[in-house]
Amino acid sequence: MKFSGDGAQHGGAHPGGYSDGAGESPRRGDVLPADDVLFDEHLGDLVPLWDHSSATHASSYTCLHRPPETEECWSLVNAVLDEAAALLAADGPAATSIDAVAGRLGVDPNKVRNYVEDDRMLIGAVAERGLDENHRSLGTFIGAPETFEELAAGLSDTLRSFLGRLQFDPGFRQALAFIDADPHLGAINLADTRRNAHLFAKAIKRVGIDADVERPIFLLTHLSGSLASLAARVDEPEASELVEQYEKMVLLFLASASFSAQ
Repeated sequence: MKFSGDGAQHGGAHPGGYSDGAGESPRRGDVLPADDVLFDEHLGDLVPLWDHSSATHASSYTCLHRPPETEECWSLVNAVLDEAAALLAADGPAATSIDAVAGRLGVDPNKVRNYVEDDRMLIGAVAERGLDENHRSLGTFIGAPETFEELAAGLSDTLRSFLGRLQFDPGFRQALAFIDADPHLGAINLADTRRNAHLFAKAIKRVGIDADVERPIFLLTHLSGSLASLAARVDEPEASELVEQYEKMVLLFLASASFSAQ
Protein backbone atom coordinates (compact mmCIF):
# COMPACT_ATOMS: atom_id res chain seq x y z
CA MET A 1 0.00 0.00 0.00
CA LYS A 2 1.38 3.42 -0.93
CA PHE A 3 0.75 6.32 1.41
CA SER A 4 -0.79 9.36 -0.21
CA GLY A 5 -1.45 11.48 2.87
CA ASP A 6 -5.21 11.64 2.32
CA GLY A 7 -6.31 9.30 5.11
CA ALA A 8 -5.08 6.09 6.70
CA GLN A 9 -6.62 2.66 6.75
CA HIS A 10 -7.22 2.82 10.45
CA GLY A 11 -9.44 5.80 10.77
CA GLY A 12 -10.39 7.65 7.62
CA ALA A 13 -10.61 11.41 7.70
CA HIS A 14 -10.27 12.21 11.39
CA PRO A 15 -6.69 13.08 12.35
CA GLY A 16 -6.57 10.63 15.22
CA GLY A 17 -7.67 7.70 13.12
CA TYR A 18 -11.30 7.98 14.22
CA SER A 19 -14.37 8.47 12.08
CA ASP A 20 -16.11 11.80 12.64
CA GLY A 21 -19.50 10.25 12.04
CA ALA A 22 -20.81 13.50 10.61
CA GLY A 23 -24.57 13.68 10.71
CA GLU A 24 -24.89 10.75 13.10
CA SER A 25 -25.54 10.69 16.83
CA PRO A 26 -23.05 8.77 18.98
CA ARG A 27 -24.22 5.24 19.76
CA ARG A 28 -23.52 3.34 22.94
CA GLY A 29 -20.24 1.56 22.36
CA ASP A 30 -18.91 3.94 19.69
CA VAL A 31 -15.22 4.83 19.88
CA LEU A 32 -15.25 8.60 19.60
CA PRO A 33 -12.56 11.25 19.10
CA ALA A 34 -11.04 12.70 22.26
CA ASP A 35 -12.38 16.20 21.61
CA ASP A 36 -16.00 15.01 21.37
CA VAL A 37 -18.37 16.59 23.92
CA LEU A 38 -19.29 13.14 25.25
CA PHE A 39 -15.70 12.51 26.26
CA ASP A 40 -15.18 16.02 27.63
CA GLU A 41 -18.12 15.41 29.94
CA HIS A 42 -17.42 11.80 30.84
CA LEU A 43 -13.66 11.73 31.23
CA GLY A 44 -13.26 15.00 33.08
CA ASP A 45 -9.61 15.50 33.95
CA LEU A 46 -8.38 12.35 32.18
CA VAL A 47 -6.11 12.97 29.20
CA PRO A 48 -6.19 10.08 26.71
CA LEU A 49 -2.74 8.91 25.58
CA TRP A 50 -3.55 9.70 21.97
CA ASP A 51 -5.42 12.99 22.48
CA HIS A 52 -4.00 15.21 19.75
CA SER A 53 -6.30 18.19 20.26
CA SER A 54 -3.64 20.33 21.92
CA ALA A 55 0.13 20.59 21.78
CA THR A 56 0.10 20.83 25.59
CA HIS A 57 -0.61 17.09 25.67
CA ALA A 58 2.71 16.24 24.05
CA SER A 59 4.04 14.74 27.29
CA SER A 60 1.26 12.11 27.13
CA TYR A 61 2.68 10.54 23.99
CA THR A 62 4.89 7.92 25.57
CA CYS A 63 6.09 6.28 22.35
CA LEU A 64 6.09 9.35 20.10
CA HIS A 65 9.04 11.66 20.67
CA ARG A 66 7.33 14.28 18.51
CA PRO A 67 3.54 14.83 18.36
CA PRO A 68 2.00 15.15 14.87
CA GLU A 69 0.95 18.73 14.24
CA THR A 70 -1.40 18.47 11.25
CA GLU A 71 -4.10 16.15 9.91
CA GLU A 72 -1.72 14.96 7.22
CA CYS A 73 0.90 14.12 9.86
CA TRP A 74 -1.70 12.24 11.89
CA SER A 75 -2.72 10.32 8.78
CA LEU A 76 0.90 9.33 8.24
CA VAL A 77 1.34 8.20 11.85
CA ASN A 78 -1.83 6.11 11.74
CA ALA A 79 -0.82 4.59 8.41
CA VAL A 80 2.56 3.69 9.94
CA LEU A 81 0.86 2.05 12.93
CA ASP A 82 -1.56 0.18 10.67
CA GLU A 83 1.33 -1.28 8.70
CA ALA A 84 3.25 -2.08 11.88
CA ALA A 85 0.20 -3.91 13.26
CA ALA A 86 -0.09 -5.89 10.02
CA LEU A 87 3.57 -6.91 10.23
CA LEU A 88 3.17 -7.89 13.87
CA ALA A 89 0.17 -10.04 13.00
CA ALA A 90 1.91 -11.73 10.08
CA ASP A 91 5.50 -12.16 11.23
CA GLY A 92 5.84 -10.99 14.85
CA PRO A 93 8.00 -8.30 16.50
CA ALA A 94 11.29 -9.47 14.96
CA ALA A 95 10.03 -8.56 11.47
CA THR A 96 8.41 -5.29 12.52
CA SER A 97 10.72 -2.35 11.89
CA ILE A 98 10.66 1.25 10.77
CA ASP A 99 12.46 0.32 7.55
CA ALA A 100 9.96 -2.45 6.76
CA VAL A 101 6.98 -0.20 7.44
CA ALA A 102 8.43 2.67 5.42
CA GLY A 103 9.05 0.31 2.52
CA ARG A 104 5.46 -0.91 2.55
CA LEU A 105 4.19 2.67 2.62
CA GLY A 106 6.64 3.99 0.05
CA VAL A 107 8.00 6.75 2.31
CA ASP A 108 11.45 7.70 3.52
CA PRO A 109 12.26 5.86 6.81
CA ASN A 110 13.57 9.15 8.22
CA LYS A 111 10.08 10.58 7.83
CA VAL A 112 8.77 7.81 10.10
CA ARG A 113 11.62 8.43 12.55
CA ASN A 114 10.36 11.98 12.94
CA TYR A 115 7.69 10.44 15.17
CA VAL A 116 9.00 7.07 16.42
CA GLU A 117 12.72 6.90 17.08
CA ASP A 118 13.25 3.14 16.89
CA ASP A 119 11.57 -0.21 16.20
CA ARG A 120 10.83 -0.79 19.89
CA MET A 121 8.89 2.46 20.19
CA LEU A 122 7.07 1.68 16.95
CA ILE A 123 5.64 -1.51 18.45
CA GLY A 124 4.92 0.31 21.70
CA ALA A 125 2.91 2.91 19.80
CA VAL A 126 0.74 0.18 18.25
CA ALA A 127 -0.07 -1.06 21.76
CA GLU A 128 -0.58 2.47 23.05
CA ARG A 129 -3.10 3.30 20.33
CA GLY A 130 -5.11 0.13 20.97
CA LEU A 131 -5.15 0.70 24.73
CA ASP A 132 -6.36 4.24 24.20
CA GLU A 133 -9.19 3.05 21.95
CA ASN A 134 -10.26 0.66 24.69
CA HIS A 135 -10.13 3.49 27.24
CA ARG A 136 -12.35 5.61 25.01
CA SER A 137 -14.79 2.70 24.76
CA LEU A 138 -14.81 2.48 28.55
CA GLY A 139 -15.70 6.18 28.68
CA THR A 140 -18.62 5.54 26.34
CA PHE A 141 -19.88 2.48 28.20
CA ILE A 142 -19.60 3.65 31.83
CA GLY A 143 -18.92 7.39 31.63
CA ALA A 144 -22.26 8.48 33.08
CA PRO A 145 -24.27 5.58 34.53
CA GLU A 146 -27.51 6.49 36.26
CA THR A 147 -28.12 3.14 37.94
CA PHE A 148 -26.22 0.21 39.39
CA GLU A 149 -27.53 -1.95 36.54
CA GLU A 150 -26.25 0.47 33.87
CA LEU A 151 -22.82 0.46 35.47
CA ALA A 152 -22.67 -3.35 35.58
CA ALA A 153 -23.85 -3.61 31.97
CA GLY A 154 -21.30 -1.02 30.85
CA LEU A 155 -18.45 -2.88 32.50
CA SER A 156 -19.57 -6.09 30.82
CA ASP A 157 -19.74 -4.38 27.42
CA THR A 158 -16.26 -2.90 27.89
CA LEU A 159 -14.76 -6.25 28.79
CA ARG A 160 -16.36 -7.97 25.81
CA SER A 161 -15.27 -5.16 23.50
CA PHE A 162 -11.66 -5.50 24.66
CA LEU A 163 -11.85 -9.28 24.33
CA GLY A 164 -13.09 -8.90 20.77
CA ARG A 165 -10.20 -6.57 19.97
CA LEU A 166 -7.67 -9.11 21.26
CA GLN A 167 -9.33 -11.96 19.38
CA PHE A 168 -9.63 -10.22 16.02
CA ASP A 169 -6.64 -7.85 16.09
CA PRO A 170 -3.55 -10.09 16.36
CA GLY A 171 -1.26 -7.13 15.69
CA PHE A 172 -2.51 -5.36 18.81
CA ARG A 173 -2.26 -8.62 20.77
CA GLN A 174 1.36 -9.04 19.69
CA ALA A 175 2.13 -5.43 20.59
CA LEU A 176 0.64 -5.84 24.06
CA ALA A 177 2.70 -8.96 24.71
CA PHE A 178 5.80 -7.09 23.52
CA ILE A 179 5.38 -4.13 25.88
CA ASP A 180 4.51 -6.38 28.81
CA ALA A 181 7.85 -8.13 28.35
CA ASP A 182 9.77 -4.84 28.15
CA PRO A 183 10.91 -3.35 31.49
CA HIS A 184 10.35 0.21 30.30
CA LEU A 185 7.36 -0.08 27.98
CA GLY A 186 5.45 -2.17 30.52
CA ALA A 187 4.77 1.10 32.32
CA ILE A 188 2.37 2.01 29.49
CA ASN A 189 0.02 -0.83 30.41
CA LEU A 190 0.27 0.01 34.11
CA ALA A 191 -0.59 3.66 33.46
CA ASP A 192 -3.53 2.56 31.32
CA THR A 193 -4.79 0.29 34.12
CA ARG A 194 -4.61 3.20 36.57
CA ARG A 195 -6.57 5.60 34.38
CA ASN A 196 -9.21 2.95 33.63
CA ALA A 197 -9.52 2.25 37.35
CA HIS A 198 -9.88 5.96 38.00
CA LEU A 199 -12.72 6.19 35.49
CA PHE A 200 -14.34 3.10 37.04
CA ALA A 201 -14.14 4.70 40.50
CA LYS A 202 -15.74 7.90 39.26
CA ALA A 203 -18.57 5.91 37.67
CA ILE A 204 -19.17 4.04 40.94
CA LYS A 205 -19.54 7.32 42.81
CA ARG A 206 -22.13 8.45 40.25
CA VAL A 207 -24.42 5.59 41.27
CA GLY A 208 -24.12 6.49 44.95
CA ILE A 209 -21.41 4.09 46.16
CA ASP A 210 -19.11 6.16 48.38
CA ALA A 211 -17.10 3.36 50.02
CA ASP A 212 -13.31 3.38 49.76
CA VAL A 213 -12.89 1.11 46.74
CA GLU A 214 -9.78 2.51 45.09
CA ARG A 215 -7.53 -0.51 45.68
CA PRO A 216 -10.13 -3.20 44.89
CA ILE A 217 -11.03 -1.36 41.68
CA PHE A 218 -7.40 -1.16 40.66
CA LEU A 219 -7.08 -4.91 41.19
CA LEU A 220 -10.30 -5.69 39.30
CA THR A 221 -9.21 -3.48 36.42
CA HIS A 222 -5.88 -5.26 36.19
CA LEU A 223 -7.62 -8.65 36.32
CA SER A 224 -9.95 -7.65 33.50
CA GLY A 225 -6.98 -7.13 31.18
CA SER A 226 -5.48 -10.46 32.23
CA LEU A 227 -8.83 -12.15 31.70
CA ALA A 228 -9.24 -10.69 28.22
CA SER A 229 -5.75 -11.89 27.28
CA LEU A 230 -6.51 -15.38 28.62
CA ALA A 231 -9.93 -15.58 26.99
CA ALA A 232 -8.43 -14.65 23.62
CA ARG A 233 -6.29 -17.80 23.79
CA VAL A 234 -8.99 -20.39 24.49
CA ASP A 235 -11.97 -21.60 22.50
CA GLU A 236 -15.26 -19.70 22.47
CA PRO A 237 -17.27 -21.75 25.02
CA GLU A 238 -14.49 -21.52 27.60
CA ALA A 239 -13.90 -17.82 26.88
CA SER A 240 -17.59 -17.06 27.42
CA GLU A 241 -17.62 -18.97 30.69
CA LEU A 242 -14.54 -17.13 31.94
CA VAL A 243 -16.09 -13.77 31.12
CA GLU A 244 -19.37 -14.73 32.81
CA GLN A 245 -17.53 -15.79 35.97
CA TYR A 246 -15.62 -12.50 36.05
CA GLU A 247 -18.85 -10.56 35.59
CA LYS A 248 -20.35 -12.37 38.57
CA MET A 249 -17.28 -11.49 40.63
CA VAL A 250 -17.62 -7.82 39.70
CA LEU A 251 -21.33 -7.82 40.57
CA LEU A 252 -20.53 -9.32 43.97
CA PHE A 253 -17.93 -6.62 44.53
CA LEU A 254 -20.35 -3.84 43.55
CA ALA A 255 -23.07 -5.27 45.79
CA SER A 256 -20.60 -5.52 48.71
CA ALA A 257 -19.35 -1.96 48.14
CA SER A 258 -22.93 -0.67 47.98
CA PHE A 259 -23.80 -2.45 51.23
CA SER A 260 -20.66 -1.13 52.96
CA ALA A 261 -21.51 2.42 51.93
CA GLN A 262 -24.94 2.28 53.60
